[in-house]
Amino acid sequence: MPVSAPRFRDALATVATAVSVATTVDRRGMSCAVTIGSLCALSLDPPLVLFCLARDSGSHPVFCAADRFAVTVLAEEQAEVARRCSGLRAARSSVPLVLVDRLPVVPGALAHLLCSTYALVDGGDHTIVIGEVEHAAVRAGRPLLYHQRDFQALAPSPGGSGEGSEGFGTELTRAR
Repeated sequence: MPVSAPRFRDALATVATAVSVATTVDRRGMSCAVTIGSLCALSLDPPLVLFCLARDSGSHPVFCAADRFAVTVLAEEQAEVARRCSGLRAARSSVPLVLVDRLPVVPGALAHLLCSTYALVDGGDHTIVIGEVEHAAVRAGRPLLYHQRDFQALAPSPGGSGEGSEGFGTELTRAR
């Protein structure tokens, strides 16, 4: 017997995931952004990543038609960006984006991955969007996480700096 949808959601809420924003440009040249919590490394050779996009999302047809897209891994202080990009189109359009190689990305983030669309795969009520990474930019910082249906940040360990492997905190605190 399959698990109920509420029980499935409750179980998945226990998994802390890094929050990212996928962006692309539609055929009219307008930026399209959507918050994702499912960024995953797929392959090192070639360098592939994937994310899952709900079929009923207004962004779905835009990403499925795009030849290229970017993924921005958000820093812990970017919870408001994540909220806006997960909301209505008007809220998403208020998010400041900058162009990097003709793709919109969120400034101030931890990483940007510029991708060419490699494959689109059916995944039930979602489409699995697979991208081949053409360029990656990274900066130091702490990630924004999503856990128990809320944005979270890593808390530093007592006596630790919170940077590097020594003293790296594993406790979660609510992100503002």
